[in-house]
Amino acid sequence: MSESILSFKLTLYLACVVSELSIYCACGHIICEQTASIQEHFYSVDWTDCTKRFRRNLLVAITRSKKPVTITAGKFYPVDLIMFTSIMKASYSCFTMLHGFVSRRN
Repeated sequence: MSESILSFKLTLYLACVVSELSIYCACGHIICEQTASIQEHFYSVDWTDCTKRFRRNLLVAITRSKKPVTITAGKFYPVDLIMFTSIMKASYSCFTMLHGFVSRRN
């Protein structure tokens, strides 16, 4: 009985960790996509009839929007769906390796 309860607790913990990681990665991906489309919106502005100050500010905004905003983990890894896929692949590889070691012992 205690082994099944422990198994259930570990499964529930794993599901919570994976869902939390997927939420962060999905939000990071959405933010990156949205900020990448800002530059297109700046280019579509009818700037010919605007003041010189507005045109200069628009040029600065276009220049700054060339680099999309990304959420990073510790300033090392971008938090997006690609990183989520990489983490899940690495986790599964480690799991299968450890499972193979344990099954050989028994």
